[in-house]
Amino acid sequence: MKQKFKEIYDDNGIYIEPLNMDATMKEIEHFIEQIVIECAAVCEEHPSYGGRMLADLILKKFEIDLRYAPDDGPLTDQQIKMIRAASSATDIPDEKFKDKLF
Repeated sequence: MKQKFKEIYDDNGIYIEPLNMDATMKEIEHFIEQIVIECAAVCEEHPSYGGRMLADLILKKFEIDLRYAPDDGPLTDQQIKMIRAASSATDIPDEKFKDKLF
């Protein structure tokens, strides 16, 4: 069990056994509420942080390691074509946009 989760369990007197189908919604909501409070505390401790830096701090606090697939480089012409075909903005001429992603 991750240490931070154990601390929340211990501090609040709750423990939800993995795969426990009898856990009440009240128990689950209380546990989630405690996690949100912990995340808010991280935000308050680091008011100048934003975005990725803040997310990294929260993930570290809860010992969560997200493994992202490595960036495979810029979009190919085929990928751009597929995105444009699926986009609701396809019929808007390019010159109407101030900023473009690609």
